[in-house]
Amino acid sequence: MKELEFKLSKQEYSVCILYGIGICAACGYLFYRNLAAVLCLMPLSLYFIKKRKEEQIRKKRMEFSVQFKDAIHCIAASLEAGYAIENCIPYAIGDLKLMYDEEAIIIGELKRIIIQLKDHMTMEDAFMQMAARTKDEEVSGFAEVFVTAKRTGGDIIKIIRATSNTIMDKVEMKREIETMITEKQLEAGIMKLVPLGIILYMNITSSTMMSVLYEGGFGRVFMTVILIFYFIFTKWMEHITAIAV
Repeated sequence: MKELEFKLSKQEYSVCILYGIGICAACGYLFYRNLAAVLCLMPLSLYFIKKRKEEQIRKKRMEFSVQFKDAIHCIAASLEAGYAIENCIPYAIGDLKLMYDEEAIIIGELKRIIIQLKDHMTMEDAFMQMAARTKDEEVSGFAEVFVTAKRTGGDIIKIIRATSNTIMDKVEMKREIETMITEKQLEAGIMKLVPLGIILYMNITSSTMMSVLYEGGFGRVFMTVILIFYFIFTKWMEHITAIAV
């Protein structure tokens, strides 16, 4: 079964490219004042583009978890209103369209379930395939509970409501942790800009003194060492803020 891909839009991917190129161009100019150095650093932009892309995809996965939480809440509300589980999906899609764009991943996944049900697939198998396709922890947990409830003949409404509340609490906790991590990553991002800001300030206010570092072998070697330490510093900052939620 093909795994669901959390893709970036063309605009989002363009931002990632500009981000990577911008960092390399800024470092090349501030550390060398040389177009050739900027071009030599450009291959490093692939690393920054990749890191930015991974960060955006991680956020999209978190958004999907929130969307799934809302979907289960809508399904539980429809069940309590007396609808059969199979008929809850279209109603859930209608409610979700009021909250999200038509292109939202969760709406596409629920539409896929409707098609699978029309092809005589059981609801249990449809949710299990959704779990396998999305690789989402909340979807997998719900699918397993749903399959067990159907097989044992439990109170499906009560079980889905309890599962819905559990997923809602878990996702909300993840969102709070994500917010705290984002704040720390923002602080780390500001700290990464401080060294570049200092060099830029020195170039503006003391250009004559700084020109020594851009001329001759010693100055270029010195600035190269500083650049290496700067990249080590940024990697260290990324490492201490890379907390899996």
